[in-house]
Amino acid sequence: CIDCNSRPADGSCCGMSMDQLDFLMKTTSSPEETAAVLIEPVQGEGGFRVPPPGFMRTLKQFCLDKGILLIADEVQSGFGRSGTMFAVEQLDDVVPDILIMAKGIANGLPL
Repeated sequence: CIDCNSRPADGSCCGMSMDQLDFLMKTTSSPEETAAVLIEPVQGEGGFRVPPPGFMRTLKQFCLDKGILLIADEVQSGFGRSGTMFAVEQLDDVVPDILIMAKGIANGLPL
């Protein structure tokens, strides 16, 4: 989605990534065999890469429709590093089923 050449002029998601995920569910791993989709809402390696508007909402609806959990990995972007407590809070009002966090939770001290 980030490097999509088909992205509309308004910067929204064109849906190609979701088409690929749907294809994957039909050919490789059925929804009944898939426990969760794990996504890093803001990728932190190779620069900060934010998904286009609408992507997270579409992904969440996909997961709801298929009975799959949505897991947000906030290890690098959580604890205020994105301007809010968690980066996913800024993305289409999506609430993940599971939120993964680490590092900043104890500020370097053992828990």
